[in-house]
Amino acid sequence: MSGQTVPDTEIELQVQGEKDVNATLIGLIGFVGALIVFAIIILLQVIYYAWVSRIETRNRQVLPEEIVAVKTEQQLRLAAAASQAGKEAGVLPIDQAMRLVLRDLQAGRPAAEIGGRMQPPAPAPEPNEKTGQTTQEVKSPEKPTSKIKN
Repeated sequence: MSGQTVPDTEIELQVQGEKDVNATLIGLIGFVGALIVFAIIILLQVIYYAWVSRIETRNRQVLPEEIVAVKTEQQLRLAAAASQAGKEAGVLPIDQAMRLVLRDLQAGRPAAEIGGRMQPPAPAPEPNEKTGQTTQEVKSPEKPTSKIKN
């Protein structure tokens, strides 16, 4: 054994160096970990929205035969309605109705009469129980006037 002694300050520096935390390395690891977590979240969202889009596209697909059948039915309904226009009581084609309204407006008829709808008659006034007069005929009492006489 050699009788070589190591000074206390050198031993303290060696022990202290082993206890030091490498903050730069820990910060770098934390930053890279956060980036990885963020990338995973974005990737999961992309996968989810692609999956939902495929499902919606599959649900929206309509067979061409169905489209043709629906269009044919609608065209038949429109053709039947156009051929019956003017034959039923009180039904006019829109272009004929527009011409008639324009003619009436140019003739000077009031707009309330042109619509073809009868205005409901005004309700008859009910008589007052006390006086027997209708509410329109009831006169309000005159205001007393005071004349000052000297």
